[in-house]
Amino acid sequence: MISQKEMRQSTLATWTALMLVIFFSISVGPFIERFIPPINNFEIISDQQSDTGTEIYVSFEKVWCKFRGIHWNHPTTGQRVLIEFPPQDAVAPPNRPPGDHIAGPWNLVGVSELRGSRAYVHHSCLFLWDVYTRIYPPQER
Repeated sequence: MISQKEMRQSTLATWTALMLVIFFSISVGPFIERFIPPINNFEIISDQQSDTGTEIYVSFEKVWCKFRGIHWNHPTTGQRVLIEFPPQDAVAPPNRPPGDHIAGPWNLVGVSELRGSRAYVHHSCLFLWDVYTRIYPPQER
């Protein structure tokens, strides 16, 4: 039989652990992401007009975290645009390993001019938080 004292200690330990997890996920996780972002050195290495928008090739260094998606916003409306990706194959899976990568073509449907648009990449880091990193235009560090 568990005494009341042991029950209080167990409850206190549980709440303390829960609060530490919440504190870590709210404050420490984003702090870590600021200094160790999921990707580095994102660059558009070529862009050209397509029949339906702008087709781009990009280079970047993947550092960590699980890729979830890209959000590209139209330069004039601010609305999220459709990105047409090439068919996936064994050479370029959606969750690439850490390292340098070149990807494309990505067709930004309805975008005729990149200037003024904004893009964010969505990653899930560990199991505690999601990260949205602005990749275009590049942020000053």
